[in-house]
Amino acid sequence: MFDLSLFQSLHAYAGLSGWIDGLGIFLARYLPLLVIAVAALFIVRAKDWRARWQRFSLPTLATIAAWGVATPLIRLFYDRPRPPEILDITSLIPLP
Repeated sequence: MFDLSLFQSLHAYAGLSGWIDGLGIFLARYLPLLVIAVAALFIVRAKDWRARWQRFSLPTLATIAAWGVATPLIRLFYDRPRPPEILDITSLIPLP
């Protein structure tokens, strides 16, 4: 299974370098917040209300479509546990 072998190949490097481990933990915790902040800045810097509305609505609708429609459909037809659940390890990203 590709996802498990990919996860194991990446997880093999855990604990080898404190600097890289710290960078991975930082990115797992704070990169989503940085992306949201940059998106908010991008929306606020729009010239008029119509451009702001377009910059807000498209990512919002895409997020709703991905989390609310695509993910449940994928899980309906291809439901498998995630690698941290199978391997009984601590995940930095919370499991749904």
